[in-house]
Amino acid sequence: MASLTSTDAQAVEESTTEQAELLVCHEKVASEEKRAADLDEESSACADKFQQAAFSLVKMKTAATAAAAARANATAAVATVVDAETGAAEEAAQQKQLRTTASGECDANVELQETRAHALGDQAKFKAETRIA
Repeated sequence: MASLTSTDAQAVEESTTEQAELLVCHEKVASEEKRAADLDEESSACADKFQQAAFSLVKMKTAATAAAAARANATAAVATVVDAETGAAEEAAQQKQLRTTASGECDANVELQETRAHALGDQAKFKAETRIA
């Protein structure tokens, strides 16, 4: 009976060792499952942050495109204004030239009329003097 007891003791000891190893293995599995769950959660958080960053990038690109379009429109508007200003300056120069020319013609006409009036006066005086004599 002593050998049975020794075998039983050995079986109990092996069973206890296997149970201890099984318990350690279960603890490792639980630890790895928790770690996997934590990594999944972290992965989801990273994916959310990535999506937010991608959305922000799209918004920034859209804003940059709108700003570029606004700059292009402003440049076109400035060019239109500069063209109008140049045209107005040319028109003003032409108007000034026309006024100068018209003023010169007017002065010449006044002088011509004065000369004609003097000539007619001299002619009338001459006729008057020649009739008297």
